[in-house]
Amino acid sequence: MRKFFSISIPIVLCLLATAVSLCIGENGLPFAKLFSISDIPSDSVEYVILTKLRLPRTIIALAIGALLGASGIIMQSVFRNPLVEPYTLGLSGGALLGVALCMALGLTSILGANSITFFAIFGAIAAMLIVNPIRMGRTLNSRFSTNNTLLSGIMFSFVASALTTLLLSLSTREQLTSIISWSIGGFNSSTDMSTSICGVVALLFLAISPFLGNLLNTLLLGKIEAHTLGIRTDIWIPVVLILASVLAAICVASAGIIAFIGMIVPHFTRILIGYDCRISLPSGMIIGATIMLICDIIARQIIYPQELPVGVITGLIGGLLFIWINHKSKWQGQ
Repeated sequence: MRKFFSISIPIVLCLLATAVSLCIGENGLPFAKLFSISDIPSDSVEYVILTKLRLPRTIIALAIGALLGASGIIMQSVFRNPLVEPYTLGLSGGALLGVALCMALGLTSILGANSITFFAIFGAIAAMLIVNPIRMGRTLNSRFSTNNTLLSGIMFSFVASALTTLLLSLSTREQLTSIISWSIGGFNSSTDMSTSICGVVALLFLAISPFLGNLLNTLLLGKIEAHTLGIRTDIWIPVVLILASVLAAICVASAGIIAFIGMIVPHFTRILIGYDCRISLPSGMIIGATIMLICDIIARQIIYPQELPVGVITGLIGGLLFIWINHKSKWQGQ
Protein backbone atom coordinates (compact mmCIF):
# COMPACT_ATOMS: atom_id res chain seq x y z
CA MET A 1 0.00 0.00 0.00
CA ARG A 2 2.85 2.39 0.86
CA LYS A 3 4.49 1.78 -2.52
CA PHE A 4 1.16 2.39 -4.26
CA PHE A 5 0.88 5.83 -2.65
CA SER A 6 4.55 6.53 -3.44
CA ILE A 7 3.88 5.88 -7.12
CA SER A 8 0.53 7.68 -7.24
CA ILE A 9 1.86 10.90 -5.70
CA PRO A 10 4.20 11.69 -8.66
CA ILE A 11 1.41 10.90 -11.13
CA VAL A 12 -1.03 13.25 -9.37
CA LEU A 13 1.61 15.99 -9.14
CA CYS A 14 2.41 15.54 -12.82
CA LEU A 15 -1.24 15.94 -13.80
CA LEU A 16 -1.61 19.03 -11.62
CA ALA A 17 1.56 20.59 -13.05
CA THR A 18 0.29 19.86 -16.57
CA ALA A 19 -3.01 21.58 -15.84
CA VAL A 20 -1.25 24.62 -14.35
CA SER A 21 1.13 24.84 -17.33
CA LEU A 22 -1.77 24.84 -19.77
CA CYS A 23 -3.81 27.39 -17.87
CA ILE A 24 -1.43 30.11 -16.68
CA GLY A 25 -0.09 32.85 -18.89
CA GLU A 26 -0.98 36.21 -20.37
CA ASN A 27 -4.39 34.94 -21.45
CA GLY A 28 -5.33 32.72 -18.52
CA LEU A 29 -7.57 29.73 -19.08
CA PRO A 30 -9.94 28.46 -16.35
CA PHE A 31 -9.25 24.90 -15.21
CA ALA A 32 -12.80 23.91 -16.07
CA LYS A 33 -12.22 24.65 -19.75
CA LEU A 34 -9.53 21.93 -19.94
CA PHE A 35 -12.30 19.36 -19.68
CA SER A 36 -14.30 20.97 -22.46
CA ILE A 37 -11.68 21.94 -25.03
CA SER A 38 -14.01 20.88 -27.83
CA ASP A 39 -16.38 23.68 -26.83
CA ILE A 40 -13.72 26.35 -27.44
CA PRO A 41 -14.02 27.79 -30.97
CA SER A 42 -11.11 26.72 -33.14
CA ASP A 43 -10.62 30.27 -34.43
CA SER A 44 -10.53 31.85 -30.97
CA VAL A 45 -7.40 33.28 -29.33
CA GLU A 46 -7.75 30.87 -26.40
CA TYR A 47 -7.73 27.83 -28.70
CA VAL A 48 -4.69 29.01 -30.67
CA ILE A 49 -2.69 29.82 -27.53
CA LEU A 50 -3.59 26.51 -25.92
CA THR A 51 -2.91 24.24 -28.90
CA LYS A 52 -0.10 26.10 -30.66
CA LEU A 53 1.91 27.50 -27.75
CA ARG A 54 1.20 26.01 -24.35
CA LEU A 55 0.44 22.40 -25.28
CA PRO A 56 3.63 21.84 -27.36
CA ARG A 57 5.76 23.50 -24.68
CA THR A 58 4.16 21.39 -21.95
CA ILE A 59 4.72 18.22 -23.97
CA ILE A 60 8.39 18.87 -24.64
CA ALA A 61 9.02 19.88 -21.01
CA LEU A 62 7.43 16.64 -19.80
CA ALA A 63 9.28 14.54 -22.38
CA ILE A 64 12.72 16.05 -21.74
CA GLY A 65 12.29 15.77 -17.99
CA ALA A 66 11.34 12.12 -18.38
CA LEU A 67 14.26 11.34 -20.72
CA LEU A 68 16.84 13.11 -18.54
CA GLY A 69 15.48 11.31 -15.48
CA ALA A 70 15.72 7.96 -17.25
CA SER A 71 19.24 8.70 -18.46
CA GLY A 72 20.34 9.61 -14.93
CA ILE A 73 18.83 6.48 -13.39
CA ILE A 74 20.49 4.24 -15.99
CA MET A 75 23.90 5.82 -15.49
CA GLN A 76 23.75 5.77 -11.71
CA SER A 77 22.64 2.13 -11.79
CA VAL A 78 25.51 1.07 -14.07
CA PHE A 79 28.21 3.12 -12.34
CA ARG A 80 26.70 2.75 -8.86
CA ASN A 81 27.66 6.35 -8.17
CA PRO A 82 25.12 9.01 -7.02
CA LEU A 83 27.07 11.83 -8.70
CA VAL A 84 26.88 10.43 -12.22
CA GLU A 85 24.57 12.07 -14.74
CA PRO A 86 24.78 13.18 -18.40
CA TYR A 87 26.26 16.55 -17.41
CA THR A 88 29.02 15.24 -15.09
CA LEU A 89 30.02 12.49 -17.53
CA GLY A 90 30.57 15.02 -20.30
CA LEU A 91 27.70 13.79 -22.47
CA SER A 92 25.90 17.12 -22.43
CA GLY A 93 29.15 18.93 -23.27
CA GLY A 94 29.86 16.52 -26.11
CA ALA A 95 26.33 16.90 -27.47
CA LEU A 96 26.57 20.69 -27.28
CA LEU A 97 29.93 20.59 -29.05
CA GLY A 98 28.29 18.56 -31.83
CA VAL A 99 25.47 21.09 -32.09
CA ALA A 100 27.93 24.01 -32.10
CA LEU A 101 30.00 22.32 -34.82
CA CYS A 102 26.90 21.77 -36.93
CA MET A 103 25.85 25.41 -36.59
CA ALA A 104 29.33 26.91 -37.01
CA LEU A 105 29.89 24.99 -40.25
CA GLY A 106 26.51 26.09 -41.56
CA LEU A 107 25.36 22.50 -42.01
CA THR A 108 21.83 23.28 -40.89
CA SER A 109 21.24 25.23 -44.09
CA ILE A 110 22.65 22.36 -46.17
CA LEU A 111 21.36 19.27 -44.36
CA GLY A 112 18.32 20.80 -42.70
CA ALA A 113 17.42 21.58 -39.09
CA ASN A 114 17.18 17.87 -38.23
CA SER A 115 20.95 17.56 -38.69
CA ILE A 116 21.33 19.18 -35.26
CA THR A 117 19.83 16.07 -33.64
CA PHE A 118 22.26 13.74 -35.41
CA PHE A 119 25.28 15.88 -34.51
CA ALA A 120 24.14 16.03 -30.88
CA ILE A 121 23.79 12.24 -30.70
CA PHE A 122 27.19 11.80 -32.37
CA GLY A 123 28.80 14.22 -29.89
CA ALA A 124 27.27 12.48 -26.86
CA ILE A 125 28.28 8.99 -27.99
CA ALA A 126 31.78 10.23 -28.84
CA ALA A 127 32.02 11.70 -25.32
CA MET A 128 30.96 8.39 -23.79
CA LEU A 129 33.53 6.46 -25.84
CA ILE A 130 36.29 8.89 -24.83
CA VAL A 131 35.41 9.08 -21.14
CA ASN A 132 34.44 5.45 -20.72
CA PRO A 133 35.68 3.21 -23.58
CA ILE A 134 33.44 0.32 -24.57
CA ARG A 135 36.33 -2.07 -23.98
CA MET A 136 35.71 -1.63 -20.25
CA GLY A 137 33.07 -4.35 -20.44
CA ARG A 138 35.22 -6.96 -22.13
CA THR A 139 37.05 -8.25 -19.08
CA LEU A 140 35.78 -8.81 -15.58
CA ASN A 141 39.12 -8.07 -13.96
CA SER A 142 39.75 -4.75 -15.71
CA ARG A 143 40.62 -1.94 -13.35
CA PHE A 144 37.57 0.17 -13.96
CA SER A 145 36.95 2.96 -11.45
CA THR A 146 33.75 4.97 -11.35
CA ASN A 147 35.61 7.81 -9.63
CA ASN A 148 38.17 7.95 -12.44
CA THR A 149 35.36 7.89 -14.99
CA LEU A 150 33.60 10.73 -13.17
CA LEU A 151 36.79 12.81 -13.09
CA SER A 152 37.39 12.05 -16.77
CA GLY A 153 33.86 13.19 -17.55
CA ILE A 154 34.36 16.47 -15.71
CA MET A 155 37.66 17.06 -17.50
CA PHE A 156 36.07 16.24 -20.86
CA SER A 157 33.35 18.79 -20.08
CA PHE A 158 36.05 21.44 -19.73
CA VAL A 159 37.65 20.35 -23.01
CA ALA A 160 34.29 20.38 -24.80
CA SER A 161 33.53 23.80 -23.32
CA ALA A 162 36.88 25.12 -24.56
CA LEU A 163 36.28 23.76 -28.06
CA THR A 164 32.76 25.20 -28.06
CA THR A 165 34.19 28.58 -27.05
CA LEU A 166 36.68 28.30 -29.92
CA LEU A 167 33.82 27.70 -32.35
CA LEU A 168 31.99 30.69 -30.86
CA SER A 169 34.98 32.92 -31.51
CA LEU A 170 35.07 31.80 -35.14
CA SER A 171 31.32 32.05 -35.75
CA THR A 172 29.25 34.81 -37.24
CA ARG A 173 26.98 36.91 -35.04
CA GLU A 174 23.92 34.90 -36.06
CA GLN A 175 25.65 31.58 -35.37
CA LEU A 176 26.98 32.97 -32.10
CA THR A 177 23.49 33.86 -30.91
CA SER A 178 22.11 30.43 -31.83
CA ILE A 179 24.89 28.51 -30.09
CA ILE A 180 24.72 30.61 -26.90
CA SER A 181 20.93 30.27 -26.65
CA TRP A 182 21.34 26.52 -27.10
CA SER A 183 23.96 26.30 -24.37
CA ILE A 184 21.74 28.00 -21.77
CA GLY A 185 18.91 25.50 -22.07
CA GLY A 186 15.30 26.36 -22.78
CA PHE A 187 12.22 25.53 -24.82
CA ASN A 188 11.83 28.74 -26.83
CA SER A 189 13.69 27.37 -29.85
CA SER A 190 11.99 23.96 -29.81
CA THR A 191 10.25 23.04 -33.05
CA ASP A 192 7.25 20.85 -33.77
CA MET A 193 9.66 18.20 -35.03
CA SER A 194 11.75 18.19 -31.84
CA THR A 195 8.59 18.13 -29.72
CA SER A 196 7.27 15.14 -31.66
CA ILE A 197 10.59 13.28 -31.46
CA CYS A 198 10.97 13.83 -27.71
CA GLY A 199 7.35 12.91 -27.03
CA VAL A 200 7.45 9.70 -29.07
CA VAL A 201 10.82 8.61 -27.64
CA ALA A 202 9.65 9.31 -24.08
CA LEU A 203 6.46 7.27 -24.55
CA LEU A 204 8.31 4.37 -26.17
CA PHE A 205 10.97 4.31 -23.48
CA LEU A 206 8.33 4.53 -20.74
CA ALA A 207 6.70 1.43 -22.24
CA ILE A 208 9.92 -0.63 -22.26
CA SER A 209 11.35 0.73 -18.99
CA PRO A 210 9.92 -2.04 -16.73
CA PHE A 211 11.63 -4.69 -18.90
CA LEU A 212 14.93 -2.78 -18.84
CA GLY A 213 14.58 -2.59 -15.07
CA ASN A 214 15.44 -6.27 -14.64
CA LEU A 215 18.78 -5.74 -16.38
CA LEU A 216 19.56 -2.64 -14.32
CA ASN A 217 18.72 -4.48 -11.10
CA THR A 218 21.33 -7.07 -12.00
CA LEU A 219 23.94 -4.48 -12.95
CA LEU A 220 23.39 -2.80 -9.58
CA LEU A 221 24.98 -5.88 -7.99
CA GLY A 222 28.27 -5.21 -9.77
CA LYS A 223 29.91 -6.39 -12.98
CA ILE A 224 31.28 -9.67 -11.64
CA GLU A 225 28.03 -10.57 -9.85
CA ALA A 226 26.00 -9.73 -12.96
CA HIS A 227 28.27 -11.93 -15.09
CA THR A 228 27.84 -14.76 -12.57
CA LEU A 229 24.07 -14.48 -13.01
CA GLY A 230 24.43 -14.90 -16.77
CA ILE A 231 24.47 -11.29 -17.94
CA ARG A 232 26.87 -10.57 -20.83
CA THR A 233 28.32 -7.43 -19.27
CA ASP A 234 30.67 -6.94 -22.23
CA ILE A 235 27.58 -6.43 -24.39
CA TRP A 236 24.90 -5.00 -22.13
CA ILE A 237 26.92 -2.36 -20.27
CA PRO A 238 27.94 -0.58 -23.50
CA VAL A 239 24.40 -0.98 -24.87
CA VAL A 240 22.68 0.67 -21.90
CA LEU A 241 25.31 3.41 -21.70
CA ILE A 242 24.92 4.24 -25.39
CA LEU A 243 21.14 4.21 -24.88
CA ALA A 244 21.48 6.68 -22.00
CA SER A 245 23.80 8.79 -24.17
CA VAL A 246 21.25 8.91 -27.00
CA LEU A 247 18.48 9.96 -24.59
CA ALA A 248 20.64 12.79 -23.24
CA ALA A 249 21.67 13.84 -26.75
CA ILE A 250 18.07 14.08 -27.91
CA CYS A 251 17.37 16.40 -24.97
CA VAL A 252 20.39 18.61 -25.75
CA ALA A 253 19.45 18.76 -29.43
CA SER A 254 15.90 19.81 -28.54
CA ALA A 255 16.42 22.19 -25.63
CA GLY A 256 20.13 22.71 -24.98
CA ILE A 257 21.96 21.85 -21.76
CA ILE A 258 19.63 21.46 -18.78
CA ALA A 259 21.72 20.42 -15.80
CA PHE A 260 20.96 18.58 -12.55
CA ILE A 261 17.70 16.91 -13.62
CA GLY A 262 19.55 13.67 -14.40
CA MET A 263 21.28 13.80 -11.02
CA ILE A 264 18.41 14.84 -8.76
CA VAL A 265 15.65 12.62 -10.17
CA PRO A 266 17.34 9.31 -9.20
CA HIS A 267 17.73 10.57 -5.62
CA PHE A 268 14.06 11.50 -5.30
CA THR A 269 13.06 8.23 -6.93
CA ARG A 270 15.09 6.16 -4.49
CA ILE A 271 13.57 8.08 -1.56
CA LEU A 272 9.98 7.63 -2.76
CA ILE A 273 10.08 4.32 -4.63
CA GLY A 274 13.21 2.42 -3.64
CA TYR A 275 15.93 0.70 -5.63
CA ASP A 276 13.88 -1.74 -7.72
CA CYS A 277 14.50 -0.41 -11.24
CA ARG A 278 11.47 -2.24 -12.62
CA ILE A 279 9.38 0.32 -10.72
CA SER A 280 11.83 3.16 -10.10
CA LEU A 281 12.76 3.63 -13.78
CA PRO A 282 9.22 4.37 -15.07
CA SER A 283 8.38 6.23 -11.84
CA GLY A 284 11.59 8.25 -12.18
CA MET A 285 10.55 9.31 -15.66
CA ILE A 286 7.28 10.66 -14.24
CA ILE A 287 9.13 12.40 -11.41
CA GLY A 288 11.60 13.91 -13.89
CA ALA A 289 8.76 15.12 -16.10
CA THR A 290 7.05 16.72 -13.11
CA ILE A 291 10.18 18.47 -11.83
CA MET A 292 11.02 19.78 -15.29
CA LEU A 293 7.53 21.13 -15.88
CA ILE A 294 7.47 22.83 -12.46
CA CYS A 295 10.84 24.45 -13.23
CA ASP A 296 9.49 25.62 -16.60
CA ILE A 297 6.42 27.14 -14.94
CA ILE A 298 8.69 29.02 -12.51
CA ALA A 299 10.90 30.18 -15.39
CA ARG A 300 7.87 31.53 -17.23
CA GLN A 301 6.34 33.35 -14.25
CA ILE A 302 9.11 34.47 -11.90
CA ILE A 303 9.95 37.70 -13.82
CA TYR A 304 6.74 37.87 -15.89
CA PRO A 305 6.24 39.19 -18.57
CA GLN A 306 9.86 38.32 -19.30
CA GLU A 307 11.05 34.73 -19.19
CA LEU A 308 14.12 33.02 -17.74
CA PRO A 309 15.81 30.08 -19.48
CA VAL A 310 14.68 26.92 -17.71
CA GLY A 311 18.33 25.83 -17.41
CA VAL A 312 18.86 28.66 -14.91
CA ILE A 313 16.01 27.40 -12.70
CA THR A 314 17.08 23.75 -12.84
CA GLY A 315 20.64 24.76 -12.00
CA LEU A 316 19.58 26.78 -8.95
CA ILE A 317 16.94 24.39 -7.62
CA GLY A 318 18.84 21.25 -8.55
CA GLY A 319 22.07 22.41 -6.97
CA LEU A 320 20.39 23.43 -3.71
CA LEU A 321 18.36 20.22 -3.55
CA PHE A 322 21.45 18.11 -4.14
CA ILE A 323 23.31 19.88 -1.32
CA TRP A 324 20.33 19.28 0.99
CA ILE A 325 20.05 15.61 0.05
CA ASN A 326 23.79 15.12 0.44
CA HIS A 327 23.85 16.69 3.92
CA LYS A 328 20.74 14.74 4.96
CA SER A 329 22.26 11.41 3.90
CA LYS A 330 25.47 12.22 5.77
CA TRP A 331 23.50 13.15 8.90
CA GLN A 332 21.54 9.90 8.74
CA GLY A 333 24.73 7.91 8.31
CA GLN A 334 26.33 9.25 11.49
